[in-house]
Amino acid sequence: MALSVGEKSNVTAENIVIRDAAIGIVRKDLSVLKVRHAKIGDISKYGLMAYQKKSSYGAARLIADSIEFGKGNMSALAQTGSEILIDGKPVPTRELDVQALYSEPFPQK
Repeated sequence: MALSVGEKSNVTAENIVIRDAAIGIVRKDLSVLKVRHAKIGDISKYGLMAYQKKSSYGAARLIADSIEFGKGNMSALAQTGSEILIDGKPVPTRELDVQALYSEPFPQK
């Protein structure tokens, strides 16, 4: 994970470049993450993710605006109950086994 925000953190990231990572940006566990004017490329799994890792926290919300995705298809994964907005448009959610995120094999796109 190139940028991971969790445990009720409040982060704004602007003008960042992420390359050659399995996962670009992750938001988890009741944090606020706003990303603007970022370039994300050469990601092998997911460009953006939002989920709840720890039961003592709540769902995740990631707001991404003016994101430029490089090579390959951009893929975002939002766990049911969490939310990813890209330029104001919601990404469909799905059920997610969070334990599987931290073991092999990694869930594919």
